[in-house]
Amino acid sequence: MKKIFFAAGLAAFALVLANLAVDHSTTDTAFQSPESSGQTTPENTNNLAIATFAGGCFWCIESTFEKLEGVSNAISGYSG
Repeated sequence: MKKIFFAAGLAAFALVLANLAVDHSTTDTAFQSPESSGQTTPENTNNLAIATFAGGCFWCIESTFEKLEGVSNAISGYSG
């Protein structure tokens, strides 16, 4: 019985390590400035508003919001 738990724990640990080694292409855009990513900043910044959203995988959420028309900037991070 102990061997089964050890094998299951070892398999779970191997999966975590494999996930860390995978290239997550969505995180590559998180560290680019607007100039290097092809985004432009709006001329008139008086009508801008800030919206705060919560999500599980925040890099995936960030890349989705950056594709929306009218979004000038999306920043990921922790709160709390």
